[in-house]
Amino acid sequence: MHHTHRHFQILGPLLMLWGLCFLLISRANAASEKWEEYMKKQLAEISEPPSPENLSLLTTVAATKPDEDLRRGRVQEEAWIRLSSYPNFDELLLEAIRQKRKQWKDGGYAGDYDRFRVGVIQGLEKIVDPRAIRVLGELLGDMENTMPNDFPNTPPSGYFAGEVLYRMLESPPVKSEHPDLDTDMPTWQLWYEQVKAGNRSFRFKGDPREYNLKEPVSQSAAAPRTMPAAPGKTPEEAAQNVGSLHRWPLVLACGALGAGLVVVFRARRKRVD
Repeated sequence: MHHTHRHFQILGPLLMLWGLCFLLISRANAASEKWEEYMKKQLAEISEPPSPENLSLLTTVAATKPDEDLRRGRVQEEAWIRLSSYPNFDELLLEAIRQKRKQWKDGGYAGDYDRFRVGVIQGLEKIVDPRAIRVLGELLGDMENTMPNDFPNTPPSGYFAGEVLYRMLESPPVKSEHPDLDTDMPTWQLWYEQVKAGNRSFRFKGDPREYNLKEPVSQSAAAPRTMPAAPGKTPEEAAQNVGSLHRWPLVLACGALGAGLVVVFRARRKRVD
């Protein structure tokens, strides 16, 4: 009897804690739903032609890792579809960077230019498309630092592009992710000139195909750029899954809390008796 009473004392708080955890999961799902609504609104308000800020937003969101969050994956795919709908999105991004650079050169704040160029370059790392390689390749020649005395924190676009290309490509032409200014940067620049001239191809990590700056040049099966929101399911079925994911934590949370309260009540009642 004493052991049974002790088990009740332990089980009750555990069930209540379990219920609290599920309530937190439910709130996280609600926050994810609000995030999706907000981001879709942001994407819908993008102007035509897109402004530099619009292009930066599309690049950043298209590169967002979806993980297991179906909503995040849907927003990511929507941003990618919008970005890739511009056949010349590589030139649009380069022109946007040029505009921001000119504003800095004309007396603007260097931090605005740095945030923009770094955001675009970081986003391109996750976009498996030869146009992303063209943007990074064109930036390899830009070795002007906005703040020369703060090199580790604000490297030139060319240096940063070399780091990103190293992480994107199979068999990069240099041995280190962090390029040496005197030896590795000239190697990267020569590599891109050869690719640009059509004398050299490249491969993305995890993709067996060889590419030039426009398309694959070898035909072999490869994984898609991104996984669909719900593999093997239609968009309608995926939407239903999201709805059920939003509801089940709340149902389980209420059940667990209710069970915990019953156990605690019964334990106290036995103690009184």
